[in-house]
Amino acid sequence: MIDAPRPALQGFRPGARVQSNEPLPIEKLAYRIVEAAYALAISRSRLYELIGSGDIKILKDGGRTLIRRSELEAYLLRLEQASQPAARGHLRRPNRS
Repeated sequence: MIDAPRPALQGFRPGARVQSNEPLPIEKLAYRIVEAAYALAISRSRLYELIGSGDIKILKDGGRTLIRRSELEAYLLRLEQASQPAARGHLRRPNRS
């Protein structure tokens, strides 16, 4: 028995242009506080601590606080670099004389 075509695929032709009223996904250049905290998988409180200590720089647009995507990426890179020497040192064997 052959299954009937799915309604979503009716009229589909390979190679045909897909038209939709939905906008194309666009990578954000900046995030609001809640979005930035979510992107970093940390709490808003922790994000405010990082902002207060100068580890993450913010932009103000009227009443909105924005954080550039590049700033979040730079923070993660610094975090990664800071954790690498500790990881290497942990794997060393003690000198046995």
